[in-house]
Amino acid sequence: MDKIIEVNPRDRYIIVQPGVVNADIQKALLPLGFFYPPDPGSMNSSTIGGNIAQNAGGPRCLKYGVTVDYVLGLEVVLASGEIIRFGSRNIKDVTGYKLSALFCGSEGTLGIITEAILKVLPKPEAVKTLMVTFNDLDNTARAVTDIIGSGILPAAMELMDQLTLNAIEDGANLGLDRNAQGTLLIEIDGVKEACDKEMEKIIEKVRENGAVNIQEAASETEREKLWAARRSAYGVFAKLAPDIISEDVTVPVSKVPEMTRRIIEITTRYGLRVGVLAHAGDGNMHPMVPADKSDKEEWGRVEKAFAEIFKAAADLDGTLSGEHGIGLAKAAYLPLVMNRSTLDFMKKVKQAIDPDGILNPGKFV
Repeated sequence: MDKIIEVNPRDRYIIVQPGVVNADIQKALLPLGFFYPPDPGSMNSSTIGGNIAQNAGGPRCLKYGVTVDYVLGLEVVLASGEIIRFGSRNIKDVTGYKLSALFCGSEGTLGIITEAILKVLPKPEAVKTLMVTFNDLDNTARAVTDIIGSGILPAAMELMDQLTLNAIEDGANLGLDRNAQGTLLIEIDGVKEACDKEMEKIIEKVRENGAVNIQEAASETEREKLWAARRSAYGVFAKLAPDIISEDVTVPVSKVPEMTRRIIEITTRYGLRVGVLAHAGDGNMHPMVPADKSDKEEWGRVEKAFAEIFKAAADLDGTLSGEHGIGLAKAAYLPLVMNRSTLDFMKKVKQAIDPDGILNPGKFV
Protein backbone atom coordinates (compact mmCIF):
# COMPACT_ATOMS: atom_id res chain seq x y z
CA MET A 1 0.00 0.00 0.00
CA ASP A 2 2.47 2.61 -1.21
CA LYS A 3 0.49 4.76 -3.62
CA ILE A 4 -0.07 8.51 -3.66
CA ILE A 5 -3.77 8.68 -4.46
CA GLU A 6 -4.37 12.40 -4.93
CA VAL A 7 -2.40 15.62 -4.76
CA ASN A 8 -4.57 18.73 -4.44
CA PRO A 9 -2.57 21.94 -3.88
CA ARG A 10 -5.64 24.12 -4.50
CA ASP A 11 -7.34 22.67 -1.42
CA ARG A 12 -4.02 22.00 0.37
CA TYR A 13 -4.14 18.26 0.89
CA ILE A 14 -2.59 15.03 -0.32
CA ILE A 15 -4.12 11.55 0.04
CA VAL A 16 -1.71 8.65 0.46
CA GLN A 17 -1.60 4.99 1.42
CA PRO A 18 0.34 4.10 4.59
CA GLY A 19 3.36 2.61 2.80
CA VAL A 20 4.33 5.85 1.07
CA VAL A 21 7.74 7.04 2.28
CA ASN A 22 7.79 10.52 3.83
CA ALA A 23 10.47 11.77 1.43
CA ASP A 24 8.39 10.68 -1.57
CA ILE A 25 5.57 12.92 -0.38
CA GLN A 26 8.03 15.81 -0.29
CA LYS A 27 9.22 15.01 -3.83
CA ALA A 28 5.67 14.87 -5.16
CA LEU A 29 4.84 18.28 -3.67
CA LEU A 30 8.06 20.14 -4.52
CA PRO A 31 7.29 20.91 -8.22
CA LEU A 32 3.93 22.33 -7.15
CA GLY A 33 5.49 24.76 -4.67
CA PHE A 34 4.15 22.93 -1.59
CA PHE A 35 5.61 20.81 1.21
CA TYR A 36 4.54 18.48 4.02
CA PRO A 37 6.13 19.89 7.20
CA PRO A 38 6.77 16.82 9.46
CA ASP A 39 10.31 15.69 8.57
CA PRO A 40 11.61 12.90 10.85
CA GLY A 41 15.33 12.12 10.66
CA SER A 42 14.35 8.85 9.02
CA MET A 43 12.25 10.60 6.35
CA ASN A 44 14.10 8.85 3.52
CA SER A 45 12.95 5.44 4.76
CA SER A 46 10.06 5.89 7.21
CA THR A 47 6.52 5.49 5.93
CA ILE A 48 3.60 7.80 6.57
CA GLY A 49 1.71 5.00 8.31
CA GLY A 50 4.55 4.64 10.79
CA ASN A 51 4.83 8.42 11.14
CA ILE A 52 1.15 8.59 12.10
CA ALA A 53 1.36 5.62 14.46
CA GLN A 54 4.24 7.33 16.32
CA ASN A 55 3.03 10.91 15.81
CA ALA A 56 6.46 11.56 14.34
CA GLY A 57 8.20 14.89 14.68
CA GLY A 58 11.46 16.10 13.19
CA PRO A 59 13.65 19.21 13.06
CA ARG A 60 11.12 21.35 11.19
CA CYS A 61 8.40 20.58 13.73
CA LEU A 62 9.73 23.30 16.03
CA LYS A 63 7.88 25.87 13.93
CA TYR A 64 5.33 23.79 12.07
CA GLY A 65 4.10 21.17 14.53
CA VAL A 66 4.11 17.36 14.47
CA THR A 67 2.23 14.76 12.44
CA VAL A 68 -1.07 15.08 14.33
CA ASP A 69 -1.27 18.72 13.21
CA TYR A 70 -1.38 17.62 9.56
CA VAL A 71 -3.69 14.60 9.60
CA LEU A 72 -7.05 15.74 8.25
CA GLY A 73 -8.61 12.28 7.98
CA LEU A 74 -7.88 8.56 8.11
CA GLU A 75 -9.24 5.26 6.89
CA VAL A 76 -8.65 2.60 9.53
CA VAL A 77 -9.32 -1.13 9.82
CA LEU A 78 -10.36 -2.06 13.37
CA ALA A 79 -9.58 -5.32 15.15
CA SER A 80 -13.10 -6.48 14.27
CA GLY A 81 -12.35 -6.08 10.56
CA GLU A 82 -14.67 -3.09 10.29
CA ILE A 83 -13.42 -0.26 8.07
CA ILE A 84 -14.06 3.23 9.38
CA ARG A 85 -13.34 6.71 8.04
CA PHE A 86 -13.13 9.90 10.02
CA GLY A 87 -12.09 13.44 9.24
CA SER A 88 -12.38 14.97 5.78
CA ARG A 89 -10.54 16.88 3.06
CA ASN A 90 -11.34 20.15 4.83
CA ILE A 91 -8.69 22.19 6.65
CA LYS A 92 -11.33 23.14 9.25
CA ASP A 93 -13.53 20.33 10.53
CA VAL A 94 -14.95 20.02 14.04
CA THR A 95 -17.69 17.58 13.15
CA GLY A 96 -17.71 15.11 16.05
CA TYR A 97 -14.74 13.77 18.00
CA LYS A 98 -11.29 14.41 16.55
CA LEU A 99 -10.62 10.70 16.12
CA SER A 100 -7.61 11.16 13.85
CA ALA A 101 -5.79 12.67 16.84
CA LEU A 102 -6.60 9.56 18.90
CA PHE A 103 -4.91 7.33 16.33
CA CYS A 104 -1.85 9.57 15.98
CA GLY A 105 0.68 8.19 18.44
CA SER A 106 -1.41 5.11 19.22
CA GLU A 107 1.52 2.89 18.15
CA GLY A 108 -0.69 0.46 16.27
CA THR A 109 -2.72 -0.47 19.35
CA LEU A 110 -6.10 0.79 18.08
CA GLY A 111 -6.29 -0.02 14.38
CA ILE A 112 -4.48 -0.45 11.07
CA ILE A 113 -4.23 2.72 9.00
CA THR A 114 -4.97 2.13 5.30
CA GLU A 115 -5.28 5.70 3.98
CA ALA A 116 -4.47 9.21 5.16
CA ILE A 117 -5.53 12.70 4.11
CA LEU A 118 -2.70 15.09 4.97
CA LYS A 119 -2.62 18.88 5.06
CA VAL A 120 0.17 20.50 3.03
CA LEU A 121 1.55 24.05 2.99
CA PRO A 122 3.01 26.42 0.39
CA LYS A 123 6.81 26.46 0.40
CA PRO A 124 8.25 29.54 2.11
CA GLU A 125 9.74 32.25 -0.05
CA ALA A 126 13.15 32.21 1.63
CA VAL A 127 15.22 29.81 3.74
CA LYS A 128 18.37 30.67 5.70
CA THR A 129 20.56 28.11 7.47
CA LEU A 130 23.32 28.59 10.04
CA MET A 131 25.76 26.24 11.73
CA VAL A 132 27.13 27.77 14.93
CA THR A 133 29.87 26.26 17.11
CA PHE A 134 30.64 26.90 20.78
CA ASN A 135 33.48 26.03 23.15
CA ASP A 136 31.02 25.27 25.95
CA LEU A 137 27.98 22.98 25.82
CA ASP A 138 26.16 25.04 28.47
CA ASN A 139 26.54 28.13 26.27
CA THR A 140 25.14 26.14 23.35
CA ALA A 141 22.04 25.18 25.30
CA ARG A 142 21.59 28.69 26.72
CA ALA A 143 21.71 30.16 23.22
CA VAL A 144 18.66 28.04 22.41
CA THR A 145 16.59 29.45 25.26
CA ASP A 146 17.75 33.00 24.52
CA ILE A 147 16.72 32.76 20.86
CA ILE A 148 13.29 31.33 21.69
CA GLY A 149 12.87 33.84 24.53
CA SER A 150 13.59 36.74 22.17
CA GLY A 151 10.41 35.99 20.25
CA ILE A 152 11.97 34.24 17.26
CA LEU A 153 10.64 30.83 16.27
CA PRO A 154 13.08 29.17 13.84
CA ALA A 155 11.88 26.42 11.52
CA ALA A 156 14.51 24.18 13.14
CA MET A 157 17.15 24.41 15.85
CA GLU A 158 19.26 21.28 16.33
CA LEU A 159 21.87 20.79 19.05
CA MET A 160 24.83 18.39 18.79
CA ASP A 161 27.60 17.85 21.32
CA GLN A 162 31.27 17.14 20.57
CA LEU A 163 31.04 13.34 20.63
CA THR A 164 28.14 13.38 18.18
CA LEU A 165 29.85 15.90 15.91
CA ASN A 166 33.07 13.89 15.82
CA ALA A 167 31.19 10.67 15.06
CA ILE A 168 29.53 12.46 12.14
CA GLU A 169 32.86 13.77 10.88
CA ASP A 170 34.47 10.32 11.17
CA GLY A 171 31.69 8.80 9.12
CA ALA A 172 30.91 11.53 6.61
CA ASN A 173 34.07 13.71 6.35
CA LEU A 174 32.12 16.94 5.96
CA GLY A 175 34.80 19.29 7.33
CA LEU A 176 33.09 19.92 10.67
CA ASP A 177 34.87 21.57 13.62
CA ARG A 178 36.09 18.67 15.76
CA ASN A 179 37.02 20.97 18.66
CA ALA A 180 33.53 22.39 19.13
CA GLN A 181 31.98 21.38 22.45
CA GLY A 182 28.52 22.21 21.13
CA THR A 183 26.96 22.99 17.77
CA LEU A 184 23.63 24.48 16.74
CA LEU A 185 22.11 24.00 13.31
CA ILE A 186 19.54 26.78 12.93
CA GLU A 187 17.14 27.30 10.07
CA ILE A 188 14.58 30.05 9.53
CA ASP A 189 12.12 30.49 6.68
CA GLY A 190 9.41 32.84 5.50
CA VAL A 191 9.36 36.20 3.71
CA LYS A 192 12.89 37.23 2.72
CA GLU A 193 12.88 40.59 4.54
CA ALA A 194 11.63 38.98 7.74
CA CYS A 195 14.24 36.23 7.49
CA ASP A 196 17.02 38.80 7.12
CA LYS A 197 15.91 40.59 10.30
CA GLU A 198 15.49 37.36 12.26
CA MET A 199 18.92 36.15 11.19
CA GLU A 200 20.50 39.37 12.46
CA LYS A 201 18.90 38.85 15.87
CA ILE A 202 19.88 35.16 15.99
CA ILE A 203 23.51 36.00 15.21
CA GLU A 204 23.42 38.63 17.96
CA LYS A 205 22.09 36.07 20.47
CA VAL A 206 24.61 33.32 19.65
CA ARG A 207 27.46 35.81 19.88
CA GLU A 208 26.21 36.90 23.30
CA ASN A 209 26.47 33.24 24.31
CA GLY A 210 30.07 32.82 23.14
CA ALA A 211 29.71 31.52 19.60
CA VAL A 212 33.13 30.67 18.16
CA ASN A 213 32.24 30.17 14.52
CA ILE A 214 29.12 31.15 12.56
CA GLN A 215 28.71 29.58 9.13
CA GLU A 216 25.78 30.57 6.93
CA ALA A 217 24.89 28.38 3.97
CA ALA A 218 25.44 30.47 0.83
CA SER A 219 23.67 28.07 -1.52
CA GLU A 220 21.23 25.16 -1.54
CA THR A 221 24.21 22.82 -1.93
CA GLU A 222 25.80 24.17 1.26
CA ARG A 223 22.47 23.97 3.06
CA GLU A 224 22.10 20.32 2.06
CA LYS A 225 25.65 19.65 3.27
CA LEU A 226 24.85 21.04 6.71
CA TRP A 227 21.65 19.01 6.94
CA ALA A 228 23.46 15.89 5.71
CA ALA A 229 25.63 16.18 8.82
CA ARG A 230 22.61 16.33 11.11
CA ARG A 231 20.65 13.56 9.39
CA SER A 232 23.62 11.19 9.39
CA ALA A 233 24.04 11.41 13.18
CA TYR A 234 22.31 8.20 14.21
CA GLY A 235 23.85 6.08 11.46
CA VAL A 236 27.44 7.11 12.09
CA PHE A 237 27.05 7.09 15.87
CA ALA A 238 25.78 3.51 15.71
CA LYS A 239 29.17 2.45 14.36
CA LEU A 240 30.86 3.24 17.69
CA ALA A 241 29.67 -0.02 19.33
CA PRO A 242 27.77 -3.21 18.48
CA ASP A 243 24.56 -1.62 19.78
CA ILE A 244 23.17 1.83 20.41
CA ILE A 245 20.28 3.07 22.47
CA SER A 246 18.92 6.41 21.27
CA GLU A 247 16.33 7.69 23.70
CA ASP A 248 13.78 10.42 23.46
CA VAL A 249 12.76 12.64 26.36
CA THR A 250 11.31 16.14 26.25
CA VAL A 251 11.58 19.01 28.71
CA PRO A 252 10.41 22.64 28.59
CA VAL A 253 12.81 24.67 26.43
CA SER A 254 13.99 26.66 29.45
CA LYS A 255 15.13 23.39 31.04
CA VAL A 256 17.27 22.26 28.06
CA PRO A 257 20.57 23.47 29.65
CA GLU A 258 19.80 21.66 32.92
CA MET A 259 18.62 18.48 31.17
CA THR A 260 21.78 18.46 29.06
CA ARG A 261 23.91 18.66 32.22
CA ARG A 262 21.93 15.88 33.92
CA ILE A 263 22.23 13.53 30.92
CA ILE A 264 26.01 13.95 30.88
CA GLU A 265 26.33 13.63 34.67
CA ILE A 266 24.23 10.47 34.82
CA THR A 267 25.92 8.65 31.96
CA THR A 268 29.40 9.66 33.16
CA ARG A 269 28.60 8.31 36.62
CA TYR A 270 27.73 4.94 35.04
CA GLY A 271 30.94 4.89 32.99
CA LEU A 272 29.16 5.32 29.66
CA ARG A 273 29.78 7.45 26.59
CA VAL A 274 26.89 9.65 25.53
CA GLY A 275 26.18 11.79 22.52
CA VAL A 276 23.64 14.55 23.05
CA LEU A 277 21.51 15.29 20.02
CA ALA A 278 18.41 17.41 20.40
CA HIS A 279 15.58 19.18 18.64
CA ALA A 280 16.59 21.81 21.14
CA GLY A 281 14.08 24.46 20.16
CA ASP A 282 11.19 22.32 21.42
CA GLY A 283 13.09 20.59 24.23
CA ASN A 284 13.16 17.15 22.59
CA MET A 285 16.41 15.48 23.73
CA HIS A 286 17.99 12.40 22.14
CA PRO A 287 20.79 11.03 24.34
CA MET A 288 22.62 8.30 22.39
CA VAL A 289 24.68 5.69 24.21
CA PRO A 290 26.84 3.20 22.28
CA ALA A 291 27.27 -0.10 24.12
CA ASP A 292 27.33 -3.88 23.75
CA LYS A 293 24.06 -5.57 24.61
CA SER A 294 25.77 -8.94 24.90
CA ASP A 295 27.84 -7.54 27.78
CA LYS A 296 25.24 -7.93 30.52
CA GLU A 297 27.16 -5.87 33.03
CA GLU A 298 27.54 -2.93 30.65
CA TRP A 299 23.95 -3.17 29.44
CA GLY A 300 22.78 -3.20 33.04
CA ARG A 301 24.54 0.14 33.52
CA VAL A 302 22.86 1.47 30.38
CA GLU A 303 19.41 0.52 31.68
CA LYS A 304 20.07 2.08 35.09
CA ALA A 305 21.36 5.27 33.50
CA PHE A 306 18.29 5.68 31.32
CA ALA A 307 15.98 4.99 34.24
CA GLU A 308 17.61 8.00 35.92
CA ILE A 309 17.38 10.07 32.73
CA PHE A 310 13.62 9.38 32.54
CA LYS A 311 13.27 10.42 36.17
CA ALA A 312 15.31 13.58 35.55
CA ALA A 313 13.05 14.56 32.66
CA ALA A 314 9.94 14.05 34.81
CA ASP A 315 11.49 16.08 37.64
CA LEU A 316 12.03 18.96 35.20
CA ASP A 317 8.33 18.97 34.19
CA GLY A 318 9.19 17.00 31.07
CA THR A 319 7.86 13.79 29.61
CA LEU A 320 9.04 10.37 28.44
CA SER A 321 8.79 10.81 24.70
CA GLY A 322 8.52 13.59 22.16
CA GLU A 323 8.31 11.40 19.06
CA HIS A 324 9.65 7.86 19.46
CA GLY A 325 6.77 6.62 21.60
CA ILE A 326 6.59 4.28 24.58
CA GLY A 327 6.23 0.73 23.20
CA LEU A 328 7.50 -1.98 25.54
CA ALA A 329 10.75 -0.36 26.67
CA LYS A 330 9.29 2.60 28.56
CA ALA A 331 5.89 1.31 29.63
CA ALA A 332 7.11 0.71 33.19
CA TYR A 333 8.04 4.40 33.49
CA LEU A 334 4.63 5.83 32.57
CA PRO A 335 3.72 6.41 36.25
CA LEU A 336 6.49 9.04 36.32
CA VAL A 337 4.35 11.30 34.14
CA MET A 338 0.80 9.88 34.35
CA ASN A 339 -1.39 9.16 37.34
CA ARG A 340 -3.41 5.96 37.78
CA SER A 341 -6.65 7.54 36.53
CA THR A 342 -5.00 8.56 33.25
CA LEU A 343 -3.50 5.11 32.73
CA ASP A 344 -6.84 3.47 33.47
CA PHE A 345 -8.59 5.76 30.98
CA MET A 346 -6.18 4.73 28.21
CA LYS A 347 -6.83 1.08 29.02
CA LYS A 348 -10.60 1.68 28.76
CA VAL A 349 -10.14 3.19 25.29
CA LYS A 350 -8.05 0.21 24.19
CA GLN A 351 -10.59 -2.25 25.63
CA ALA A 352 -13.49 -0.53 23.86
CA ILE A 353 -11.82 -0.57 20.44
CA ASP A 354 -9.84 -3.82 20.67
CA PRO A 355 -11.53 -5.97 23.34
CA ASP A 356 -9.50 -9.08 22.50
CA GLY A 357 -6.19 -7.21 22.61
CA ILE A 358 -4.95 -8.45 19.24
CA LEU A 359 -3.42 -5.19 17.99
CA ASN A 360 0.18 -4.75 19.19
CA PRO A 361 -0.51 -6.63 22.45
CA GLY A 362 1.58 -5.71 25.46
CA LYS A 363 2.46 -2.23 24.34
CA PHE A 364 1.95 0.80 26.57
CA VAL A 365 -1.72 0.00 27.28
